[in-house]
Amino acid sequence: MRKIAIALLSLLLLLGCFSKTDKKDLLPKSYGRMGSLAVVIENDLWKGEVGEAVRDIFAAEAIGLPQIEPVFSLLQMPNSAFSGYTKNYRNALIIKKGDNVTFGISEDKNASPQKLVYVIDTTDEKIIENLKSQKDKIIQTFRENDIQESWGRFRGTPYEKNDVSETFNIDMLLTSLYKTKRKEDAFMWLQKEIKEGSQNILIYELPKGVIQYKDSAAVSGIIKMRDSIGKTFIPGRLDNTHMITEEAYAPYVFDAILDNKPAIETRGTWEVKGDFMAGPFLNYIINDDINNRQLVIEGFTFAPSVEKRNFMLELEAILRSVKIRK
Repeated sequence: MRKIAIALLSLLLLLGCFSKTDKKDLLPKSYGRMGSLAVVIENDLWKGEVGEAVRDIFAAEAIGLPQIEPVFSLLQMPNSAFSGYTKNYRNALIIKKGDNVTFGISEDKNASPQKLVYVIDTTDEKIIENLKSQKDKIIQTFRENDIQESWGRFRGTPYEKNDVSETFNIDMLLTSLYKTKRKEDAFMWLQKEIKEGSQNILIYELPKGVIQYKDSAAVSGIIKMRDSIGKTFIPGRLDNTHMITEEAYAPYVFDAILDNKPAIETRGTWEVKGDFMAGPFLNYIINDDINNRQLVIEGFTFAPSVEKRNFMLELEAILRSVKIRK
């Protein structure tokens, strides 16, 4: 009886441990490159109008890059191939024709982190209609999942210095590979060297209200702000050269929310006035009532002759991790 009692007690303790364990901890690690998307769809649908719609939406040209790159790199496979290890793909769009009409999002079903989006309907036309009506939600779902994955990697190699936090009263997920390139009273330039060039982060402050939200003059104000910072702090390789916003094309400007605060998101390309250097940038202007300021955080990439989408995804993940201290 004593042996039975001990066995039962051990079982109860074991079950208790499992109940406290996060389900994610028991799942295998998902895989897939940043910006990649598995499209699980039968070959006949992929070769027809449904596949064409998928490519038009999810392989469309990404904005704010100096060359043509898709929003997602697509990997198509039939349902029979989405099994075993393949089911652990981090982002997958599952499209089927059937009577069990569904639009749904599943999280961490086979691996972690993982997002599966299901689009099931009775006809090609209805599937395409669902894809078009839900495209923004689907794209946001997969992008957010890539960012969550990036945050997990950043936490593994944290930025050891606390000068960013001390200077700007913020927390941000930075890896130890970023080094301080330049620091002034209310300005910092952080840089990570990569094989292809460099990843760069700028942080600085503006007086509250300098850039007005939902203002028709916001675009010109943002360009003037960036060009002034570039002239003052970001020199080119040659004498009397500096970074500016590309003059040939206006940047894209959107409303955004960072750290539950209203912000302006700007995507575009930079260039060096007087030199042949250019690349993409992503800029956020955050309305920070806590510190009575507008906080500006920007990421830009210099990586000539290579694709830059995934470099910008990394920078976006860093910028969107910002937390303003109270």
